Amino acid sequence: MDTPGIFPGFSSLAALAVCCVVGLLLLAAGLLGGWAAAKKEMRLPGWLSRLLAPAGLGNDETVTEEDLFELVDDADEQDLIDTAQKTMITNIFDLSDVSAGDVMTHRTEVNAVNEHASCREAVELALSTGNSRLPVYRKSLDNVTGILYVKDLLRLFDDPGVLERQVSEFARKAMYVPESRPAGELMMDFKKQHTMIAIVVDEYGGTAGLVTMEDILEEIVGDIQDEYDTEEAELTPCEGGFLAEGSLDLEDVFEAFGMECPERTDEEEFDTVGGLIADRLGRIPENGEPATVQWGGLSFTCLEVRDRRIQRVRCTRLEEPDAQSEEKER
Repeated sequence: MDTPGIFPGFSSLAALAVCCVVGLLLLAAGLLGGWAAAKKEMRLPGWLSRLLAPAGLGNDETVTEEDLFELVDDADEQDLIDTAQKTMITNIFDLSDVSAGDVMTHRTEVNAVNEHASCREAVELALSTGNSRLPVYRKSLDNVTGILYVKDLLRLFDDPGVLERQVSEFARKAMYVPESRPAGELMMDFKKQHTMIAIVVDEYGGTAGLVTMEDILEEIVGDIQDEYDTEEAELTPCEGGFLAEGSLDLEDVFEAFGMECPERTDEEEFDTVGGLIADRLGRIPENGEPATVQWGGLSFTCLEVRDRRIQRVRCTRLEEPDAQSEEKER
């Protein structure tokens, strides 16, 4: 049975196969950085040129982004691929426009250990956070000296004194990338360096955050939840506002208040409630510390901090100046 639409020469099976191949090719193009460098045009290998010939795409041995989008859209219209598959292929297209800074974990959310900390402390941090790789820093997070792989310590657990030794003895060399590094090229960097994690540095050489292979893959397939990931952050009503988990996206908070979330400046590199508080204070508050910040017409009060993470925040709407004046007059 032939598939109607813009590619009448394709059978359903062939069109489906081509869509799969297209997805793989786009991923490969993203890995090599060639898709962006070629201005959204890619030279096809001979076998694929012949395969695409019935669709009129293989004649000149090159294919453009528009050509591939037409192929994917046609397959979607004929129900040869589902919405999730189409989204994945589209996300691969967009990978060249995504940078390390876009997908990284911001420095305020990074779990790290001092190079003089004991391995026991590092293991305890790993157990409490679920992180199997921990950045090791000297004096501050802006000076990351290596990455501690907890599995390296597990291999030495027969040594009764290993937990009391300093983590600096076991830290591996860290990989550093600029915030502007395209995600596709970063995947290739990971492959070449045989690693799955990198420290993202800002324009001044400080630590902006941390990025992993999983962060990039999530740009293609969506959120990947493992056994250590928590469920989606909650927002619950309370007197005068809402109680939010520190990991909740600010967009969700403002939506709950029926307000529009303000645009962030280049210096405001936060997306979550906890990230906002840490950014405004310049640090993670102590548990029990009455820390409150105001932003975008809302007030955010930190209620609980655990394991160097802001866990719970009270969010309330700031009174309008006119309303405050009226109250005083009364």
